[in-house]
Amino acid sequence: MKKAIFYTAVALFFVSLGTSFILNKYVAHHTLDSDRQDEGEDAQEYYKWQLKRLADPATGRIPDNIRVTELAYASTLPSDENLPNDRVMSSNWSSRGCWNIGGRTRAFAADISNEGTLLAGSCSGGMWRSTDTGKSWTMVTPLAIEQGVSCLAQDVRPGHTNVWYYGSGEAFGASASGGGNNAYFFGSGAYRSLDNGVTWKPLPKTTNTSNEFSTPWQFIWNMAIDPTALNNQSIVYAAAIGTLYRSVDTGNTWTTVLGGDLSDFSYFGDVQVSDSGIVYATLSSEGSQPGIWRSPDGITYTNIIPAGFPTTYKRVVIGISHKDPKQVYFLVNTSTGFGIPDTNFLGQVEWNALWKYKYISGDGSGAGGIWYDLSANLPSRGGLFDKYNSQGSYDMVIRVLPTDTSTVFIGGTDVFRSTTGFFDTSHSVHIGGYGVGTTLPDIKRYPNHHPDQHVIFFSSNNAYRMYSGCDGGIFKTYNDTAKNVSWTPLNNGYITTMFYAVSSDHNRPGGNVLIAGAQDNNSVFDNSLLQTNPWTIPLFGDGAYCYIEDSSKVFYYSSEQGKMFKMQMDTVTGTVSGFRRIDPIGAKGYEFVNPYVIDPNNNYIMYMSAGKYLWRNNNLSVIPFTNLPSSSNIFTCTSSSPGKAKLIEALLTKGLG
Repeated sequence: MKKAIFYTAVALFFVSLGTSFILNKYVAHHTLDSDRQDEGEDAQEYYKWQLKRLADPATGRIPDNIRVTELAYASTLPSDENLPNDRVMSSNWSSRGCWNIGGRTRAFAADISNEGTLLAGSCSGGMWRSTDTGKSWTMVTPLAIEQGVSCLAQDVRPGHTNVWYYGSGEAFGASASGGGNNAYFFGSGAYRSLDNGVTWKPLPKTTNTSNEFSTPWQFIWNMAIDPTALNNQSIVYAAAIGTLYRSVDTGNTWTTVLGGDLSDFSYFGDVQVSDSGIVYATLSSEGSQPGIWRSPDGITYTNIIPAGFPTTYKRVVIGISHKDPKQVYFLVNTSTGFGIPDTNFLGQVEWNALWKYKYISGDGSGAGGIWYDLSANLPSRGGLFDKYNSQGSYDMVIRVLPTDTSTVFIGGTDVFRSTTGFFDTSHSVHIGGYGVGTTLPDIKRYPNHHPDQHVIFFSSNNAYRMYSGCDGGIFKTYNDTAKNVSWTPLNNGYITTMFYAVSSDHNRPGGNVLIAGAQDNNSVFDNSLLQTNPWTIPLFGDGAYCYIEDSSKVFYYSSEQGKMFKMQMDTVTGTVSGFRRIDPIGAKGYEFVNPYVIDPNNNYIMYMSAGKYLWRNNNLSVIPFTNLPSSSNIFTCTSSSPGKAKLIEALLTKGLG
């Protein structure tokens, strides 16, 4: 069947392979013993896949200086502008969304002066601003500057609330480029807005032009502002990779106050400033200055880490009480054997811990502070999706309700609330993320919410009004202490969904149907050129490769690690009327985002890779829609040669198979 040529726009990025030093160091220093399980996502395989795509097969490492080589080669390629009949350059482009499905969001805040103004930062979609409480959004970062936002902070002092900062560079969990390419994209430092988030400019002392890892400013974990500063300029802190920076002049200049040694640095970090101006910072255990640090002035720091604290730990995030700034919580992702274990649905185990600190006197160390190990009270009972899980430090947040010291919220894959500060197990409840009591294979989400939490933010006007920033965008509840918390999505027009793959209704004249596989946001469907049309979700899980058969009546979707589905859909409503899981029983060795191809000359033939094997189905048309979620023996193994598999894929892509 002859195919029409179709061009579609997915967010395209140059892969910054110069991050080799960072990724190699992470893999060398951290055991990947946990999972990012958004509907079954596996972090261990995720990072193996990521490294495999970038590494030199001879060494198993990403080559140093590879970004420089990449740029040098790219400079020799002919310009598209010089090509005759350049259809891409002359085409008119329009955005298709997703209008109602938000992407991974690590940064969010509501303006303390006017809660109708909201700011949100996507991991690869830039900074967005709403002036109508989240009913609509406008992108406020120019396309020419850094689009990966990792953290956000506002100067909340009266008369200074127009000043905002955001950090760039995501050092853990990055997966930003279209088509399934993953990399740790460099950030480009910190940015500042002086007009309440309307426009943003880079802070010159934090920017860099290097194509290699050369400064901690390329990955910023968090930024915080001293709310007690008496001068007209902001006192700002930035927890960059392995380093804590301080600025006393609104971010114009910076001083290193902790870490900074790039030859031996902590990978994870955090910083928070209490309402009384006390600075707390954390650095993970593998660096030269690991620990939990306290400073009364932002200049002199004391390591207050207690006896009995895990000797090896990854990320430690901070939650300071607003009502009593002397009380601070620390949520920890540890190494095997410390804290409390959680076994996920794949049988993998990760360890997490929770500690509370109460300042007493002096510099806060030793007898100057009281520590409570609350690890045993972390949610660890119930079903596979009802436990606290941080997915190896990926999604971690802890916050204390501003009106008291004992209502504490923690986020990992799910959101949990304890009304006793996790001093027992009987007063904590599951209030977001995955559905309460959900089980395999029919995984459900908490109503109107999404797994993988990064931000918990309380309204400054009403502490019971709380916002959640997660891998599904932005959500809001009007009563965070309710028995069953009700959430409202705020994603309308927050167009930040990240796609691995997209397929069009190419064979039907005037067909507007698009299907796509989105990272952390399922396989999605749209049938309208109107950007505001809501997309539907035919298949949950990390979306991957997808295809619309030439008949426009049969759809093929896949999710993480080779799960493949044949579906029949109503192309008007986007509802699924029949399905069958079709990946072959016995196949193994799938890539995290596993490729398959359909013969363009005969859409009933499909080839699917699995490890070193290539599987083939000769007649997809005979597969019935039995609504069975388990895989079946409908493929035959045709080859164990990776070279032959790649050749067949290339031939089919060119329409020669």
